[in-house]
Amino acid sequence: MSWSATLKHLESQQRRVERAAKKRQREIEKLLKEQAKLSAQEQARLEVEAFENRLEVLLSVHREVSSEVDWMAELSALPPFQKSGADMNAYQEEFSSWQKARLLAKRVLDGDPSGYGEALSEVSSFGELATLGYSIAFRVENRWSIECELSVSGRDVIPREVKSLTASGKVGSKAMPKARFHEVYQDYVCGCVLRVAREVFALLPVRMVIVTATVSSVEASTGNDVEIPVLSVAMPRDVIERLDFDRLDPSDSMENFIHRGDVMASRKTGEFTSIKPLKAEDLGAGMPSGLPCDSLWERIREMRSRIGTASSKQGMSQTHQSPSTSATPA
Repeated sequence: MSWSATLKHLESQQRRVERAAKKRQREIEKLLKEQAKLSAQEQARLEVEAFENRLEVLLSVHREVSSEVDWMAELSALPPFQKSGADMNAYQEEFSSWQKARLLAKRVLDGDPSGYGEALSEVSSFGELATLGYSIAFRVENRWSIECELSVSGRDVIPREVKSLTASGKVGSKAMPKARFHEVYQDYVCGCVLRVAREVFALLPVRMVIVTATVSSVEASTGNDVEIPVLSVAMPRDVIERLDFDRLDPSDSMENFIHRGDVMASRKTGEFTSIKPLKAEDLGAGMPSGLPCDSLWERIREMRSRIGTASSKQGMSQTHQSPSTSATPA
């Protein structure tokens, strides 16, 4: 499979895991455009359903994750075969794509930090988070850990009013209680942090992801809007893999990890308290436990050797002329 085909395959997988809540959201948006044709009661029902669906989308962002990338499969993929009489330029492009994917896979499996960075930028698994208004920055610490800074949408992303149907079938609205509002926002931010960690683990063979969430707040001394860190969580892969994301409470799940902050606003000012983000050096040991054993790496090296031999044999058996770029394993 060519690299471009691989990217399309990953994008297709991303679409397949899209949550039912997001699908229903699109259906509701379509209906809202046609609501002028609906009866008053149908319009009211649709408006309430849109409110409930909005909350469900925000509070379930942690439940899905992209399919895991099989870098070993990318590394072992055989070069494309050029059929007789086919367009040479198209073949060279496909061959170059194969080489690029294979080289990236090797760098990722070798734990190359620059390879990790390229994978994070090329094989983006954060599409849904981006549509919700986030920005994500990564810093690769070493082959075992990655630090992420997640800028989360402000509190205006949470509906300020609760909508429900009255006994007469009309829409009833009332202000969302402050305690409930902050609880929803807290779960939302924690859910986003969990989702980022899950996406990184699906993409890269790291053992630890540190995610720091920042939100917009008001600086008391100036009255200006500032971006401040409110939650920083160190999440080991083995802990993430034990969690039931369909049933857990995002805020409560933070107790499974070393973390700073709780995304709770001050009752007096309504603003958040800035925290000091966690860093890899704060965790003590240089590398987390549960690292791959020597025998696994020996097996990987052996597989690479076999793959290189198989690729060479296939190249020799082809009757066409390959591009001048070498296909020898890196």
